Amino acid sequence: AQFEHQLAELKNAARIFLIEEEELCRNGIKPKFLEASIAWPPTGSPTVLDSHDPVKISFSSGSTIRAGGRLDRIDLLGDESSHSFCVWDYKTGSTYRYTQKDPCWEGRIIQHALYWHLAATSLKKKVSKKAEVAYFGYFFPGVGTKGMRLRRWRKHVEQGSRIIETLCKIVASGCFIATTKHDVDCKYCDYTLICCDTAAVSAL
Repeated sequence: AQFEHQLAELKNAARIFLIEEEELCRNGIKPKFLEASIAWPPTGSPTVLDSHDPVKISFSSGSTIRAGGRLDRIDLLGDESSHSFCVWDYKTGSTYRYTQKDPCWEGRIIQHALYWHLAATSLKKKVSKKAEVAYFGYFFPGVGTKGMRLRRWRKHVEQGSRIIETLCKIVASGCFIATTKHDVDCKYCDYTLICCDTAAVSAL
């Protein structure tokens, strides 16, 4: 019975995915790159964006980091003469973490900023110097989320970039700050033994 239930959910999710994708493509958005792997082992068909080397991300202060990841999908906005792209990341779970009033949820959600930089740098280097990322989107094709799409714009990326830079500075200084919400962040953490009493530590 459990198998049949999960199979039905998978089929419904696939149906939602196809319906949403058809609607998206009607608006002049064309899938261009799938599973682009940057400093990650490639999977499936290779793309021109694939690279063994990480991307260097520069911040306003002049500091830099090197990062990589696997970009689920990059779409072209407009016809083949366009230099505008959008980046999508597929999510199978709940939208809860991504629908907070603060798009970065106090530093917990920074993927949109990181992947924006990965895509923008890779597109400029491998596709066109004029290439620009218009927005980043989270796509939830699951049954419960019904194909919800959440877009993140440049202002959200700038906010996320400042958070990434701050987090990197904190770690580089040798400090590992505890969370302020142990009931949210410590639930699935593999290192709670280090903190022992997570409630007491987060209250400090």
